[in-house]
Amino acid sequence: MLAVGELNPDFILSGLQVPAPVLGTEQEVGGYQLVLGSATALCTVALARLGLRTAMVARVGEDEYGRFCVGQLRDEGVDVAGIVADAEMSTGLTVAVVYPEDRLLLTLPGVMRVLTAADVPLARLQEARHLHVSSFFLQEGLQQGLPALLDAARERGMTTSLDTGWDPREVWMTELLQEVLARVDVLLPNESELTALGGSVDVDRAAAALLTTGIGRLAVKRGATGATMYERQGSVSIPGFPVQAVDTTGAGDNFNGGFLRGAVSAGRGGRRRLRRDGGRRGIHGGALALTSQVRCLTGQPSL
Repeated sequence: MLAVGELNPDFILSGLQVPAPVLGTEQEVGGYQLVLGSATALCTVALARLGLRTAMVARVGEDEYGRFCVGQLRDEGVDVAGIVADAEMSTGLTVAVVYPEDRLLLTLPGVMRVLTAADVPLARLQEARHLHVSSFFLQEGLQQGLPALLDAARERGMTTSLDTGWDPREVWMTELLQEVLARVDVLLPNESELTALGGSVDVDRAAAALLTTGIGRLAVKRGATGATMYERQGSVSIPGFPVQAVDTTGAGDNFNGGFLRGAVSAGRGGRRRLRRDGGRRGIHGGALALTSQVRCLTGQPSL
């Protein structure tokens, strides 16, 4: 599996007892951790732990945070030969503020904004079965070249997936994104992202609208409810299971890893197997992440 996208650490502030941020006040935290972050990297590590050979293409700065991230991926068995150290820009950083009900993410994009499709060696596409991209809206440099990159992957027999993430500008659907979605086999939004992208507060209607763009299927993360997979032939829901949530940060990325492990195993066919294995693996991975405050190293599934 080849992943292309952002690579940065997360600085996690946890143990807050107040329900939400309040401007003009000071809030006490219970602890902090610096861990591997970024949606693309966490999905890649989840897939590596689930037994797939994985590689990542990304940019980091020539700095301590960049070396930390590359070292974490290498320790997890991810091929890091495609990661470029940029001397001109710094590695990005996300500050995750974990509240009892949810979390707030504050991201400095840094060098992730200048990653482009030209940074992906075509030889890498020959070596992989699947191409995954996350955080579309944060990666301005990658956006324009992404349709051609997806075309190149599919011409080589690869399947493709995308997790757009949240749009900080809340523009959501554009002509460029429609071009991208037409080349995506699996879209992996959460419920809020789905309704924003599909232009309807009704989940089923939003999913139906997105399927008209040419997406092969949607795997929608629905929190404690579980997940729903939508295809043109219909939909199937898989219930979640109860856990004591400690931190929601990274749960969606772990779901992605679990679902894609099932998708790669099933191939382009095997819809029944995908529905059974992909959804259950995804929910299992997401649930494990919820129970850990160390979102990458201890909160991810393994075989």
